[in-house]
Amino acid sequence: MTRKVKIKMLLIAIVLCFSCFLTCFTPITIQSVYASSVDVVGGYTDVMEDLQKDKYFSADDYPVVANDYSLQIIQLAESENKELFVYVYQPSAEYKGLVATSLFLSTDAKGLTYKNYYLSLLNSQGVFYKYRVDNLFVSNDATRHYEITSIYRAFDETIDESLSDDNENIINEVNYKVAKHWTFDNTGITSCADVEMVTITEKYVGFVRYGYADGMNDSDLTDRHFVAFSTDRQIDKLLECDVYYKTQTRVTHWGNFNGFQTNNPKSYDYGEISGDKYATLTYTTKVQVGADNDGWFVNNRHTYTWDAIQKPSDFIASVETQTIYQGAIFNREYESEMTEEGLADIQGKQWVVSFLDTNWHYDYTGVHMSDDTSTQTLVSNVSIIRLAFETDGQFYNLGVIDNKQSGDGNPDNITTRTYEFTDWFKAIMGVLLLIVLLIVLAPILPTIFSFIWTIIKFVFKAIIWVISLPFKLIKAIFKKRKNE
Repeated sequence: MTRKVKIKMLLIAIVLCFSCFLTCFTPITIQSVYASSVDVVGGYTDVMEDLQKDKYFSADDYPVVANDYSLQIIQLAESENKELFVYVYQPSAEYKGLVATSLFLSTDAKGLTYKNYYLSLLNSQGVFYKYRVDNLFVSNDATRHYEITSIYRAFDETIDESLSDDNENIINEVNYKVAKHWTFDNTGITSCADVEMVTITEKYVGFVRYGYADGMNDSDLTDRHFVAFSTDRQIDKLLECDVYYKTQTRVTHWGNFNGFQTNNPKSYDYGEISGDKYATLTYTTKVQVGADNDGWFVNNRHTYTWDAIQKPSDFIASVETQTIYQGAIFNREYESEMTEEGLADIQGKQWVVSFLDTNWHYDYTGVHMSDDTSTQTLVSNVSIIRLAFETDGQFYNLGVIDNKQSGDGNPDNITTRTYEFTDWFKAIMGVLLLIVLLIVLAPILPTIFSFIWTIIKFVFKAIIWVISLPFKLIKAIFKKRKNE
């Protein structure tokens, strides 16, 4: 054996020993899996390669179940590149190619600050799937926390029809309960604990539309977006509610036919769906909307006010209103009433939370055979992610197990309006009408007055004749007796 060959073999042996040394110090998790790593060519290690590093892992514990479409998190792992990985057991994987889409996760020590994180599928083998949590970078803190409420997949109408409530809502993503809190340090996972959560049992997403006068036309109105829900727990007083949602602009084209607007829209134009949005409401949050300026024809100094968190009965009472706008010429009366479907969707729920107000705008072209448009904001993917409440005098602040759900884009109330001239305007119009009549009749007024005077004299004479008739009769009778 030459010296060069010996040197090469020695170098290879050193490399192999160094590799074995690193492998021995790969962090071991308490539950199921070693921390994942990135290989030398930039790819990700295989899901089974990671799972099988745990001596307690057995694939036999995770059978194939054809009709089980759930997602079940086995474990989390941090990578050397500050990424977080999620290992998921998907029982029906060999029969239905479902892919996880997102999860709600909190990274603070106490949990409860949940954000929506999207998932990227890295690889899978049988019922085992490995995902990366997008846009989440492992912090440099000595202790790191990951609390997950639910993991989600897209709604599939072929298998999820039974999950839909009997309303007009659309389920965007189906959720599966996780309710766990993982704690990491530099050696890996130090603990994994179950966490108490609240589960949403019924939900309806909708909005009501408020009209207020701004002249002759209702060109700008307000849409009040809400979510009505019930939970698996008794809630005596709801104190706080965190809501997740997305928005999208929709322009409706209303075709005109011979100058008359048709009842059905001609077409829609949709804007891009927004990024993730969040709203935190409290029992003290009050919302006020309305116009601040006066119209010439109608005074629109009116506002609507409501509590962000309400019982269904209070919510309905705040929607079903009669409002009169007093103006210089017109009084306009608005009457708002919940639709039958809206009432059915809200009644029976525990709470209603109004989390967003948006503008509805109508553009009047005013041109024959033209195309008017209305612009509104659609709200979608609504999910309740945290509730703080009191029950039997005890305070709770818990994460929530809920799906992502959208309304149908139609208001849950009907608004009607009527017009009436103001009393003082009626009086002025009466005086003006009299003046106009006098001006029009001026040329023939002498003739009219002569005719009227003749009638008056005739009537006066008739009255005198009627009054004097009894006296004439008495005089005639006395005269006759005297002659006799």
